[in-house]
Amino acid sequence: MKQYINVWVERNIPTLEALTYQCNFYVEKGMRVMVPLQSKHVVGIVSEVNVEVDGDYEVKEVVAILDDQPIFSATQFELLEHMHHHSVTNPITLLKAMLPSVLKPSSVGKKPVQERFVVLKDASKAQTKREHELVEFLKQKQPLIYKEYRLQAKSLTLKLIDKGIVEVLKKDKEYYLMPDVKREPFHKLNQEQQKAYEQVKLNEDGTYLLFGVTGSGKTEIFMHLVRDCLANQKNAMVLVPEVALTPQMIARFSARFDCNIAVYHSHLSENEQYHQYMQIKEHKANIIIGTRSAIFLPMTNLGIIIMDEEHDVSFKQDTQPYYHARDVASFLSEKHQCPLLLASATPSLESYARALKGVYHLLQLKQRINASRIHLQIVNMRTSIIEGHPFLSKVLIEKMQDRLEKQEQVILLLNRRGYAPYVYCEQCFEIARCQFCEQPLTYHQNDKKLHCHRCDHVYDHYACQHCNHQHFVGSGIATQRLENVIQSMFKTAKVGRLDYDSTRRRRAHHDILSDFANHKYDVLIGTQMVAKGLDIPNVTLVGILQADAGLLRNDFHSNESTYAMISQAAGRSGRHDKQGEVIIQVFNEDHYVIDAIQQQDYELFFKQEMHYRKLVNLPPYVYLISCIISHYKKTECQRLAYDLSEVLRGEGLHVVGPSDLGRTKNHYRYRVLVKTKNLDVSVGVIKDVLSKNHKLMRYVNVNVSPLYLE
Repeated sequence: MKQYINVWVERNIPTLEALTYQCNFYVEKGMRVMVPLQSKHVVGIVSEVNVEVDGDYEVKEVVAILDDQPIFSATQFELLEHMHHHSVTNPITLLKAMLPSVLKPSSVGKKPVQERFVVLKDASKAQTKREHELVEFLKQKQPLIYKEYRLQAKSLTLKLIDKGIVEVLKKDKEYYLMPDVKREPFHKLNQEQQKAYEQVKLNEDGTYLLFGVTGSGKTEIFMHLVRDCLANQKNAMVLVPEVALTPQMIARFSARFDCNIAVYHSHLSENEQYHQYMQIKEHKANIIIGTRSAIFLPMTNLGIIIMDEEHDVSFKQDTQPYYHARDVASFLSEKHQCPLLLASATPSLESYARALKGVYHLLQLKQRINASRIHLQIVNMRTSIIEGHPFLSKVLIEKMQDRLEKQEQVILLLNRRGYAPYVYCEQCFEIARCQFCEQPLTYHQNDKKLHCHRCDHVYDHYACQHCNHQHFVGSGIATQRLENVIQSMFKTAKVGRLDYDSTRRRRAHHDILSDFANHKYDVLIGTQMVAKGLDIPNVTLVGILQADAGLLRNDFHSNESTYAMISQAAGRSGRHDKQGEVIIQVFNEDHYVIDAIQQQDYELFFKQEMHYRKLVNLPPYVYLISCIISHYKKTECQRLAYDLSEVLRGEGLHVVGPSDLGRTKNHYRYRVLVKTKNLDVSVGVIKDVLSKNHKLMRYVNVNVSPLYLE
């Protein structure tokens, strides 16, 4: 039957709209199709059927239908359209983010891994004693993995198939990702926890901010609420900001709940992601635990959505398509008429401001479960350097020695990976910079090479861009060098490292944290990964090195992220029955962020930071829209940026810039920033401007509500 359909094609094209094709096959919205685009055949997904075509022009025909049934449901389309309305992103880019790799529209066809298994076909054809024994075995075990069948049948493997006694079938390979854990009972909630728990209304939408100090028992409330959801025949979604936090959360939920738990994050293989996705789609799982991308899993009948560490910037996608998991969760909460619970010891300014205004319901936990207050000590490293301790202060060294003698554990946070973060030319003293980004290079000891942490380029050989000299001197300290320093100071201590470089291999996060929890390491060194959510009873000392380095970043969010990182890291110490201590090494102890941390007073920080945000008109007092223009020619990039800024000013928008952002990956970049009180109107204006200028759209990335301004 002939009809016209709209298709979002896999290629990035200079339009935010779908393309129209003639289709002579039966097709439904949400199916993948093969269509012609210019001189090639590409894959797309049907966004609309039975489209009316105006005008007399040639419409190309669909080449083939690739699915028997839609891979994208009506509910998923509704979410996609919501996100498309509130962003400046091609719908196909959003759609790809919502699907596992195996299902994404792509000309490079990916299929799920399948496995063979055996079932009985006609048991009456068995004749010999051995054949009857195998038939009885299969009755108990079918469907049986083919590999196990071969081990049992041995020489009769093919004979039973040829005789029609058994048949071999194929199905998508299944993956079991749950750990073997000992079952645990639910703990009784204390008075504060019980009060917060009782305020959450499960059968209606609404956003709750659970503001609880570190170690106050927020996770226990999560599990009580999820238990209630399951009792009401509803499902639950629990989101954490980092892959490193999933093993601990999975272990806790597995110990409490005897149901299928789906896991979803970027460190799963493509086929594991596909299997978890299909478990949800086929209603075979009741709880989802995952990172940001898990928000797109097609879970039906949701009873609650929980975002742990809601302040964390990892919940915001920082590449196309730009989205915040909190915004998606808010839409799903309304759609499913279920609560959204945001939890943090250091809430984002936006969330806490909304809670104070009554937009969110504020729930508070002011006391730790063990009722102990962390002992915090600020150390001025300017004095320490004069005393001959450039990296670790004397007091931190003494405290570490004391803990190691008591067989207690230590966490050291240094938010710089690599070995030497600064590398200078031995001859002219110029800093070694990436030739594609102009970013200072970092020396890594494991491969003895220079790395760019912006574009990830690794230099096998490097010559000074000023004098062509090839010998360099490193300075400063990062996690790899700190590991060496600790090992040389404490000869018998077992030292582990948790950073991007040590966790590249599969399951590395899980293995390192599991070994630390089982005391195979005395000291764990890491970047901000170690600051979030870890609950290790034997950790009684946390040392934070260069704690105020983040305050030097020229970004409006740096104070907030620094406060959160230090406070969260401090909360890893003394979480159970042992007293915890925290040593915070800084160069500027008079900064109000450091003062608020020392007093362990979020309210003090919040008031001061909100005062500054209001003075300079920044979120949450306004919305920001960042338009990044990127081009390999600087003059053209600059011209496009000035053209865009002038057009947007002409449309009545408040525009800041353009600002030169330098080079990244050999492309020059300029930013045009829009400040607005009405986000939807401003997004609509930018969409309209770009839709009328396809050349501009090709070189512009628009990030609505960015958390960082480079």
